Amino acid sequence: MHEVVPGARVTGSVLVEGMDVYAPGVDAVQVRRKIGMVFQKPNPFPTMSIFDNVVAGLRLGGVRERSVLDEAAERALRQAALWDEVKDQLGKSGVSLSGGQQQRLCIARALAVEPEVLLMDEPCSALDPIATAQDRGADPRATEHATRSSSSPTTCSRQRGCPSRPASSSSASSSSSA
Repeated sequence: MHEVVPGARVTGSVLVEGMDVYAPGVDAVQVRRKIGMVFQKPNPFPTMSIFDNVVAGLRLGGVRERSVLDEAAERALRQAALWDEVKDQLGKSGVSLSGGQQQRLCIARALAVEPEVLLMDEPCSALDPIATAQDRGADPRATEHATRSSSSPTTCSRQRGCPSRPASSSSASSSSSA
């Protein structure tokens, strides 16, 4: 998204399967279909319901069949340990959730499109201890996706939990191959 910010610039390279995603001629839209991102601060789409937030990427990709969207939303919300809390209020606004729930909604939105790589910028840093415990017990299929952090290399997964400090620098870096 840096390309739409006046004055923003990128140096270095980011390699995914040996390809520099910043190389001339690389289609940014195609890259974004393979790489998901969850930011430190939750950013649910303010005009969308919980359900619509989760399936937004799928709809953008052309998925329209309701049963496919329903299954994807439930799967992603379960992976993000949010399903039991919101299953009866999927039509409610995503921004009406608590901060920790909003963050897990954003994690579900990223997981719903099943990216090849999921970048996470300290996504659990603002979660309360109960939510963190729930994330640690989240659906193990959530960890089938590769995770790399974009700044401080902190990842949130069932295997590693939600650490309060950055992981070792060998776990991720902006120039690592995924």
